[in-house]
Amino acid sequence: MPGAGGLHTGSWDLEKHNSYFSFYPEFVQSQWDRLCKCCRSEHLVESPTGQTFFYVKWYTQRCLSSGKALTERFLVLRVFNETNWLGDLCIFLSSKGEPFCLQASLYGLSRNCIYFLGSSDFGEANIAHRLVMSKEIRPSPAPYFIPPQ
Repeated sequence: MPGAGGLHTGSWDLEKHNSYFSFYPEFVQSQWDRLCKCCRSEHLVESPTGQTFFYVKWYTQRCLSSGKALTERFLVLRVFNETNWLGDLCIFLSSKGEPFCLQASLYGLSRNCIYFLGSSDFGEANIAHRLVMSKEIRPSPAPYFIPPQ
């Protein structure tokens, strides 16, 4: 599970827990300055096979005119390094629900993407192109994705 500040993860399995982030992306100072102004939520997402874990940082920023929190960027790390390739997987994140991961080709979804549902926006983010496509929405009483059974 993510620790405070996003620099550490924890595990109940103390015998086998040795995760660390050996690679953290290089940003220019202006990118760090922009992210420092954002709110960040952190999610640990398990792949459908259970063999890969993704650590996702979701950055949102308040719009000054409307006061809504809109998605700015996602940072996706495998437990050992940053990745911009999920393969045939897609990740579902919601502001109040549990994150999950699906095989995109089984459900006709876009591969290598994050589908997100925030308190004030929803959309799709392509990890390889670092492109966030979102739309503003009215606050929803149930901002959840429900995984298929």
